[in-house]
Amino acid sequence: MKAPRLLIVSALLSVPGIMIAAERFDGTWKTRISCPGQGKSEGYTWGLTSVVENGTLHGSMGNQGLPGWFVLEGKIASDGSAVLLGSGIVNQKQFTLGFLGHKGESYSAEIKAKFRDTEGSGSTNQGLGLPSGPCAVEFVKELVMVDPG
Repeated sequence: MKAPRLLIVSALLSVPGIMIAAERFDGTWKTRISCPGQGKSEGYTWGLTSVVENGTLHGSMGNQGLPGWFVLEGKIASDGSAVLLGSGIVNQKQFTLGFLGHKGESYSAEIKAKFRDTEGSGSTNQGLGLPSGPCAVEFVKELVMVDPG
């Protein structure tokens, strides 16, 4: 009987540590995605605001379901590692390699990232789901100023 009780107490004592780790990255992050041009495709850079709540990142730009819409989502581990999913809808095909993407076509890509207390970085293996070069992603946490008075 003592062993199960000890396990329960140990589990409850570890919960605050888990919650602190998840909240470590909570806040608002400026997110910049830069995808270089390749071949005939043009490069591009997007800026969006992402919010991390309980260790889960969510950021978006554009109008959901319409061309030009993009969403970035995923869980950040306690060590700062993350595998995020970026997905959206093509707006302008000149940003896709060989103009293979068409307006209204869906795309997605996995972004591997590493977060630190106030900054982070990541990249894709390819363009955001479209046949283009790898994209670089940068994150900068917005600091909250506290009024000492």
